[in-house]
Amino acid sequence: MLTAPRTIAPFVNVVVRSFADAADRASIEAAIAEVRKTAGRRYPIIIDGKPVEGGGTFASVNPGNPAEIIGHVGAATLEDASHALDVATKRFQTWSKTTFEERADYLFRAAAVIRERRDHFNAIMVLEVGKTFFEADADTAEAIDFLEFYAREALRLGNPPPLVKSPMP
Repeated sequence: MLTAPRTIAPFVNVVVRSFADAADRASIEAAIAEVRKTAGRRYPIIIDGKPVEGGGTFASVNPGNPAEIIGHVGAATLEDASHALDVATKRFQTWSKTTFEERADYLFRAAAVIRERRDHFNAIMVLEVGKTFFEADADTAEAIDFLEFYAREALRLGNPPPLVKSPMP
């Protein structure tokens, strides 16, 4: 369902948490524990909605504890990259006909998912990239802000007001 412009609240930046609050710390620590339950999982390359075996995998490790493998990520071959570009070129034919309202709706929905799973995204950055709680939360908040801002901009620019009122009826 498309989000009607008149129902969209004005843009407000997501507030970054300081984690001085015990509940905020407990929330991200719980998310880290959940992410660790899936440590070592394999993440294949996905092309055209299908997993591709590609050129094997490589380990993504916790930079703060290199013995901790977060996951095994698929490595693409040159053929995989070429196939992905072919698929993207083909899919562009449909995407190019997507209205600005639909595109904005995708952005709003992506922002909502990230907002809902904020601590999960933070936990991944803490474990896989070595971010502090604050840095991870700031990056997640910024991602939500970008999605929300550009969705609003798409709606604003999609129906611009006339530059000059015409004296003609």
